[in-house]
Amino acid sequence: MTNEVRFRRQLTTDCRCSTCGADMESIDRILFCPSAYSLWCSLIRAEFMHEFFQLPFKEWIFVNLTNSGRFSRDGAAWNLLFGYLLWLLWNRRNARVFDVCNLNSDGAELWGIYESLRAAWSVGIRKLVEEVDSLNAIRAIQEGLDGQSAFTPVPYIVELLNHDRSFKLEHIRREGNRLADSLAKLASFDDLLCQHLLAAPACILPVVQSDGHV
Repeated sequence: MTNEVRFRRQLTTDCRCSTCGADMESIDRILFCPSAYSLWCSLIRAEFMHEFFQLPFKEWIFVNLTNSGRFSRDGAAWNLLFGYLLWLLWNRRNARVFDVCNLNSDGAELWGIYESLRAAWSVGIRKLVEEVDSLNAIRAIQEGLDGQSAFTPVPYIVELLNHDRSFKLEHIRREGNRLADSLAKLASFDDLLCQHLLAAPACILPVVQSDGHV
């Protein structure tokens, strides 16, 4: 429920946008506030930018969920990514309004697996063992399940794994995955895009060294 609706129903005295501070927080404001706008702009093909932002709201939802590669710059499972980003923007907003920060960790893990496999393939890596500390995520992939949400990348992860049998997933306990845990803690809740690091941040070098990775 947006602050606009909550204010109208006398559930809050503040109807401002919790993300950008605009006078009224509507669903359009949540999905197109400056930070969300920057996110969309980084993903949408330039020639379709005007159409993407001018579509009526219901049509905007329908077109993006049913046309997998229409707007996306790289055409990678856009309908799934679009649905996931809507969910993420809404959860980010709820975290600000209700002072919680608890995203579905298994869903985030699945998207992390997909992005890392896709990035490895795109730069020519053909042998990869990815260590994953979520047994639920591994089981979902092994069983071809889509988890609790319809917007998960499980089918695309399975496709990548089947495409190249030298890509493997291995379960590792969280305490044995300190490097990944340290990197995750560096991420801001506002960082909605996948970031590719070409070198280890200085602050995690002690973890890298203690884990025997260098």
